[in-house]
Amino acid sequence: MSGQKSAPYVKREVEESIFRQMNTALAPLSANLLSGHDEPKLPSVFIVGCQRSGTTLLVQMLASTRLFGYISNVAARFWESPVVGAVLQAALDGGFGERKEFSSDLGFTKDCLEPHEASYFWKRWFQLPGTHRMTPETLNQVNWQGLRQELAALQHYFGGLPLVFKNPIYHDFHISELAREIPHSRFLFIERDPTYIIQSTLESAKRYYASGDGWFGPIPPGTEGIAYTSPLERVADQVFKTHAFIESSLSTLDSSRYMKLSYESLVADMKGVTRELLAFCLAGTEVAVPELDWPAARDGNKARGSNAEMDVIRQMWSSVSERGGL
Repeated sequence: MSGQKSAPYVKREVEESIFRQMNTALAPLSANLLSGHDEPKLPSVFIVGCQRSGTTLLVQMLASTRLFGYISNVAARFWESPVVGAVLQAALDGGFGERKEFSSDLGFTKDCLEPHEASYFWKRWFQLPGTHRMTPETLNQVNWQGLRQELAALQHYFGGLPLVFKNPIYHDFHISELAREIPHSRFLFIERDPTYIIQSTLESAKRYYASGDGWFGPIPPGTEGIAYTSPLERVADQVFKTHAFIESSLSTLDSSRYMKLSYESLVADMKGVTRELLAFCLAGTEVAVPELDWPAARDGNKARGSNAEMDVIRQMWSSVSERGGL
């Protein structure tokens, strides 16, 4: 459903091959480190939301507080041996928490200790079909006990801290299952004005794909087989169905398991909103919620097209949302 990546986003096969061999060689050590761990005793926080809604900013902010364990760019290279990656990450930690620039490129961060989506890690557990919602058959094959064991070990080797993850492709459409199978799991749902999500998604696809177009972000169920008339129509439907699926999933959970926030409120009051986020994420733990200072955030809700182009986006969103999706 997507084309070839443009040059800056193509992975180097030599590096990929070395990392695969490295992970294979570390398998015995990884198994050893998992011994004695059963299931997570502290929260595992999953950030969910549409692509380009602020999920990367949110995970960067939480990771920078040093109150959470998270998979960094360096730890992500140990997708078969995440605990080894966690130990290395802790050894290399030289002060990421002191830097709060929070820059990224299409959701990719650059510093070796900044958060990574860890797709290779999640791919080990979740086998996705054409869309990013697993079929009943693949859901029945998920090794939940193995995942619980690795999350428990990660919490231990991150020094007894809760965990935070951000990977909309793997998490957005499996909230119910994660809530049921992962003890103490919690969910942060970040929303953003759909006009700017759509604008940013279209721009991102132009950069990410050599052809200038392709699916960018989570592909929701219900999009299979639709012949979209334009990339704009496809993205508007993607945003509507992703948001609706998340809303429906969260509505089945106790309100103590999830928190909603808006990108707009986050950038307007980073200090105040983050205080609320930390209180939610750390509730029931012995981790104290500190007072933190935050720099002013850059508001990305800017029209980068002409008035006419933005009107077309708004009209498309209005049409798709009024119809309840395509």
